Amino acid sequence: MTTAEKALNDYYSAKQAKVRAEEYLNGAYSSIKKAREDLEGCNATIKNVEKRLSDVNGIISMFKGDITSCIEKADRTANSSNEKYISAIKCDQVVMASVAFAFRSKSVSDDTDSSFAYQSLEKEKARLERQKSELEKEIHELCETISELEGSIKRYNSLVQSCAEAMSNSLKLIYGN
Repeated sequence: MTTAEKALNDYYSAKQAKVRAEEYLNGAYSSIKKAREDLEGCNATIKNVEKRLSDVNGIISMFKGDITSCIEKADRTANSSNEKYISAIKCDQVVMASVAFAFRSKSVSDDTDSSFAYQSLEKEKARLERQKSELEKEIHELCETISELEGSIKRYNSLVQSCAEAMSNSLKLIYGN
């Protein structure tokens, strides 16, 4: 085989390798584009989940704090009114109904509707926290995938460049430039 024939074979081999590398490169670019779109979608979804989780936590804190303290204050007021009512009656033989009992407010856990709402909020909070955790895991995996694809793109670009140089060197040998 002559030098020109060998150079021609090297040229075609380099050209085939370059075409394959460009195909892989195009696939990697498509994959990284999709991964970035998925990452953007996950980031938007996690922001939505975090906002909903914040809202649910706010409502739960009202059940635990503001509503409960208002109920306790109402019960204290009813007890105080009951004591004043009883002390105002001067007849010992009269059996009186308790004003405190009559005006007692149910706590969140005593009230069926409030208790159900509170339990539903706790379930929603747990579901949102699981969803957030799953999204964080998916985001981590997508970031790793993007990093791997970026490395592949660099390797394929390098391979395409070296194949182009090999083709150029083969042409120089063939045509003597």
